[in-house]
Amino acid sequence: MELKKAVIQEMNKIIITHDLIDTWREKYPSLQGFTWSNPSMKIQCRLDYFLISKDIRSSLKYVKIIPNIFSDHSALSLSIISQEKEVKRGPGFWKFSNSLLTDKDYTELISPKIPEFASKYREVTDKGLLWEMIKMEIRAATILFSKRKARQKRDEEKKLLEEFNGLQDQIRANFNEVAKAEIDRVKSKLAKIVAKKPKVQ
Repeated sequence: MELKKAVIQEMNKIIITHDLIDTWREKYPSLQGFTWSNPSMKIQCRLDYFLISKDIRSSLKYVKIIPNIFSDHSALSLSIISQEKEVKRGPGFWKFSNSLLTDKDYTELISPKIPEFASKYREVTDKGLLWEMIKMEIRAATILFSKRKARQKRDEEKKLLEEFNGLQDQIRANFNEVAKAEIDRVKSKLAKIVAKKPKVQ
């Protein structure tokens, strides 16, 4: 309780001094939001804040407290609407991921297709052009496969996050070891999904 009071007092000082707003409280004036809990989850409080200038408070679209599988602190996510007109983006630059070569689903899909592509362009006599046409077909099939796989992973991650949130709510209402074990299981699955995501260079 003393920790919570100290955090609130310090945050209020910062907010007043720099003329800021607490984004969570701005959007949810009376709703409790916990971002930290002790290992047993019997003690919970909001220790994490996202503060913004009052000048852009009208641009604040939403604030969410989302689970963080690598810490006992939850993460804060917020969206701010840009005042500038957003430029529509194209599909971007595509690059083949070497991890696909170890993906059994991908190799089983693409291996039999290569002879099919070669047969499709058998009338092309220029070997260089023939190879480019085959690569074009492989690229199209790979992009389609990758999009479908990514969608499946996003759906799986979303489902696990919803399950994680539900279990957290359950433990907050009534702590029990079964729910705690389920949370650990879901966290482990989420950690594996995150570990397989491509790293930004």
